[in-house]
Amino acid sequence: MTRGAQYQEGHRLGHGLTPTENRRQDDADECAALGVWRTGDHELALRMLTAGDRAHPTESADGAGAQILTVRDGRLA
Repeated sequence: MTRGAQYQEGHRLGHGLTPTENRRQDDADECAALGVWRTGDHELALRMLTAGDRAHPTESADGAGAQILTVRDGRLA
């Protein structure tokens, strides 16, 4: 799931605003992970994102949704 899709899902789950534009990533680590993803090595790309605290893998979609809302609520507090 791309970062934009993550934000969109967070907004959907939290009944927030829906993003209307797609901005290009300029973070070097995220660009590197995206480059690896495009080679087909999705596992390595996800490990790169996780190591940089940019992805938070869970065992289920419900767990992922809960993490999205937890992060969102922490940022709004």
